[in-house]
Amino acid sequence: MDGSGGGDPANPHPEGKVPALLHDQTLVTESAAVIHHLTQLFPDTGMAPRPDDPRYSAYLTWLYWYGNVMEPVIIFEAAQIRHDWLYTTFRGAADLLVHSPYAWFKEATPDDELIRDWVARCMARPSAARTAASDAALKAG
Repeated sequence: MDGSGGGDPANPHPEGKVPALLHDQTLVTESAAVIHHLTQLFPDTGMAPRPDDPRYSAYLTWLYWYGNVMEPVIIFEAAQIRHDWLYTTFRGAADLLVHSPYAWFKEATPDDELIRDWVARCMARPSAARTAASDAALKAG
C-alpha cells in the first residue's frame, strides 16, 4: 500500500498483500512459504537447516507455527476477539521470527520488560540493520 488508499497494480499477490515473491515465473506468497522457498534456493546462507539436518523438522514446525498460530493470535488480540477455545488452542513461545509482529505492531506488544528487551535485541541484529538500510534505499528510489 502506498498510502493512496488504492491497491498497487504491480503487486502480483492475488489478494494484493505482501509478501509476494515472483521468482523465475513462479509466484510465492505468504511469509512462511517465501522463507521456505528462499532457504531452499540458497541453502549455503545458513539461514535454515538443510533437510538432512536433524533440526530441520523443528525449523519447519516453528516456521509454520508462526503464520498458523502467532499471527492469528495477534490479530485476535488487536480485534479484541476473545474465546476460551483461542486460549486453550494456542500456546506461548519465542524465537527470532516471532518477534516481528511486536517490532512492527508495537501496540500489540505486551507491557513486559522482558518481551520489550527481547524485541530490541532482535531488532539490533546486523541483519535487521541491513534490511532497514535496503528498505530505505528502495523507498528513496
